[in-house]
Amino acid sequence: TGAGGGGGGGSGNGSRFPIPTAAAAFGSEPAIHPNHNMNGQRAFETGGKAGDSGEVKEMEEEKEEETGTGTGTGTATATAYDGLLGALSKANLIAQGAEARIYCLEFMGRRALMKERFAKKYRHPDLDQKIRYRRTMAEVRAISKCRKLGLDAPVILYVDYIRSAIVMEEINAQTVRDVLFNMEEKAKEKNESIVTEEAIDLMKNLGKAIAAIHNGGMVHGDLTTSNFLLRNDTKTLVVIDFGLSYVSRLVEDLAVDLYVLERAFISTHPRSETLFKKVLNAYNQNMKISSRVLTKLKDVRARGRKRDMVG
Repeated sequence: TGAGGGGGGGSGNGSRFPIPTAAAAFGSEPAIHPNHNMNGQRAFETGGKAGDSGEVKEMEEEKEEETGTGTGTGTATATAYDGLLGALSKANLIAQGAEARIYCLEFMGRRALMKERFAKKYRHPDLDQKIRYRRTMAEVRAISKCRKLGLDAPVILYVDYIRSAIVMEEINAQTVRDVLFNMEEKAKEKNESIVTEEAIDLMKNLGKAIAAIHNGGMVHGDLTTSNFLLRNDTKTLVVIDFGLSYVSRLVEDLAVDLYVLERAFISTHPRSETLFKKVLNAYNQNMKISSRVLTKLKDVRARGRKRDMVG
């Protein structure tokens, strides 16, 4: 029912605002097309196969869009948009958070996920549209930058800025949260320590990934074990959910990013707190200004404890 309602909403928005162009049929190169949002600003969308670079390239010559001499033709883009509308009617709602719903669907002949930011009734409609648009664009840019930095992040197949929706590859993986839960259960059954070689390697990779994000001048904004996936086949880490990410190289911002993850470990994995030290060790070895960030982290912790005491 929820999926069907989402599809209907998309049709209504499409009739009021310019319909964004869609990604062309997927080839060896990602197809990128410029489109205009309701404010007439330039936005971008990208499509590609899993494993493609996923880089966003600007198409500055509007003649290419008009004549079809660019990376895709009008027919292909219209077909992809129609494909999305058709897929929404069969989409399954699999998760919902405070900001968005996640749907599982088939898009252009392949399994995919769609993250759609839904409207908030308590906000003025114009303000709500602007907030959702900006956060969607920020997330698309963050994912693209992450892939440029060499990190594993979802391949974006299509972006609809009108309905604030991102269609991306479906990843066969488990969250690091679930992986740690399984490790904790096994350790509890065998009355052993959770600090195994497998757990240490996972924490090292987690620290390296965070260091790469910070070295790239980005703050994730919501570092939790639920926002890292471990691929079932390659066992590589995938970074997800960049909805609160932003560009910053301020030591304070980077330290707060780490503090959020530390608090997540304390609250979600109380028996795995010792593993967080492994994350910080890997971060220290791979982050360019790690000494400054880790020093600032101590100050952030002190402020956090003070808030806990005074309320």
